[in-house]
Amino acid sequence: MLRSLQSRLILILSIILLASGIGISYYTYSTSQRVVIESIGKQAQTIANAAAELVDSVRYEELKEVMQMNDYYKELQQQLYQLKQSNGLKYLYTMSLAEDGSIYYVVDGSALDHSSEDFSALGEVEQELDELVQLAFSSKQPQLGVLDYVEAYGATISAYTPILNDAGEMVGVIGADFDATDIYEHLASNRITTFVIIAATLVLSIILVYALTRWMLGPLRALLKSMKLVQSGDLTVQLSDNGSDEIAALSRAFAALTSELRSTLVRLSASQTVIKQSITTLSSNVVSADRLGEQLSQHIELADKQFSIQHQAQGETTQAMRETASGMTHVTETAERMLLAASHATALSVSGNESMAELQEQMAEIQQSSKKVMEDLLALQNLSQDIQDIVNLIKQIAAQTSMLALNASIEAARAGEQGRGFSVVAQEVRKLADQSDQAATQVEQLIEHMLSLSTGANEASRLSIEEVDTGVTAVSAAGEIFNRIGNEINSVQQQASQLSATSLQINTSIHQLDKLTEDAAQLSDEAMHATKEVKKNIMVQYDSVQQMKEMAELLSEQSAELEGLLSRFKLS
Repeated sequence: MLRSLQSRLILILSIILLASGIGISYYTYSTSQRVVIESIGKQAQTIANAAAELVDSVRYEELKEVMQMNDYYKELQQQLYQLKQSNGLKYLYTMSLAEDGSIYYVVDGSALDHSSEDFSALGEVEQELDELVQLAFSSKQPQLGVLDYVEAYGATISAYTPILNDAGEMVGVIGADFDATDIYEHLASNRITTFVIIAATLVLSIILVYALTRWMLGPLRALLKSMKLVQSGDLTVQLSDNGSDEIAALSRAFAALTSELRSTLVRLSASQTVIKQSITTLSSNVVSADRLGEQLSQHIELADKQFSIQHQAQGETTQAMRETASGMTHVTETAERMLLAASHATALSVSGNESMAELQEQMAEIQQSSKKVMEDLLALQNLSQDIQDIVNLIKQIAAQTSMLALNASIEAARAGEQGRGFSVVAQEVRKLADQSDQAATQVEQLIEHMLSLSTGANEASRLSIEEVDTGVTAVSAAGEIFNRIGNEINSVQQQASQLSATSLQINTSIHQLDKLTEDAAQLSDEAMHATKEVKKNIMVQYDSVQQMKEMAELLSEQSAELEGLLSRFKLS
């Protein structure tokens, strides 16, 4: 919608005119409204000051104390009512501040009829307080309100003047509400009229701006039409350069640009024909060079593959020789380790035979010791049986002693006072008999446990003797095996000596063959390296030919594209 310059100019100028009109209208309206409100407010303030001079502060304070509609109340009400009627006020009243901080009406001069809806009775508390009333009580200074519109009461401007006594103390406030409904409605009407004037001015401005921009942009449209013809390829267009403004200068510059472009394209068309012929010759030469390069590259590739196969075979041969040499070295080392191991094994075999002899002697001693232990255990079992018989006898004696002590206690009890000492002795004897019986029982348990352990030890000794007999037999057999091992080790030692000598001879021959293989591999590497250099040079040349081929194709494409572009222009 705003792509054209004309639309943008219309929009910008319209916004400027609209903003200017709104600013001027708002300033005019607000200034007139402020002047009117200040004038009415000062009038209300003057009336409130005059009403405050009518109030007798002494009688007013008495009225506040009695809170009754006395003669002074009616007199002051009549004066306020006349002042209200003569000055066109809506309300005129006095208010006072109670001890609890509430504000109440004292004398209302708005109406003499106390039953009227506009009348506020003596002592009636104001529920919806104006901030200016509170400010008048707190500051003791006159307060002037602003134009306030309430649908129920209309538009009013309020003024409040303090009522002071002779001592300068505040006893109340005179409130004067000026009826500004007509003024408010007149201002609202003026506001609507201002909006209508702004809208009409805007419409007229848009029409004038449209006509002005259309007249200014006419030459630009003609220039744009010529530019579109040039854009479509018609370079024969003629532009009008009448005038001396910037648009005429732009038209002359565009005409010169079009003429220079037409001359350049004519020369470019002639050069394009020559370039096309040169590109055709270059393409033919590049195709021939490309064919020869491919053939040479194939021959070099074949030679490179053959050298690679030969080099790989020589490398494998060299690796195999080295692995064989390493294996023979390992065999020689293994044979030497076998000789050392055989010598060590021979020494160990001799030491083993000596150890086996000592072991046989120790096994014989262990066998004799085991038999001696078994005999001692049998003797211990017999002795434990004798001890058990003695313990049984002790238990029998302790039982008889306990019985005798019981009888003695009974006899002592029969003897009365004379037998009391004997009774104590009998009890002690009985305790000793019980302790002896308990000790004998414990000894009997220990002997039974010892017999059980002795029986187990006897069985273990018997089994140990059997194991020792088996060990003696096994040691004898092991001695014979050690003798056979010594003989086999001597045979292995002789064979390892022969293997070591043979391995040294083979290893020497392999080293000589490895030297010859390395010389052949070096010659093969040199030949393969030379082949790779030749191949590298050929590939560089081949890449150059390919680049020339691509450049020739690109030049051919650009030449065709240039020819197509030139065909779009009308040069004559």
